[in-house]
Amino acid sequence: MRARRFLPASLRRQVEGSGLAVEELRYWNVLLTPLLWLRGRVDPLPEPTISPQGPAGSHLQLPPPWLNLGFGVLLELERHLASGLPQPWGSSLLLIPRKPVSLDPL
Repeated sequence: MRARRFLPASLRRQVEGSGLAVEELRYWNVLLTPLLWLRGRVDPLPEPTISPQGPAGSHLQLPPPWLNLGFGVLLELERHLASGLPQPWGSSLLLIPRKPVSLDPL
């Protein structure tokens, strides 16, 4: 099985097709995306494959504490600016689904 990336429209269709309503759907990690893009150009990583037990040959590792703190500060800044910050791209999608309220009495 391979990792799968979604675009907003296809993710919305899949979630709504399962009977859930999409309350919010937007890109996330907007501020980190240019850094991730640059890293991919400087040092491309092999494409990971997904197995039932988890990522095989994963390239993920914790960054140094000072860098991890810096990323945390950027994500916190983005969280505070999210409502007024245009987010036309990002490295992740954030989706908040809701189960539709049924008006039928039990």
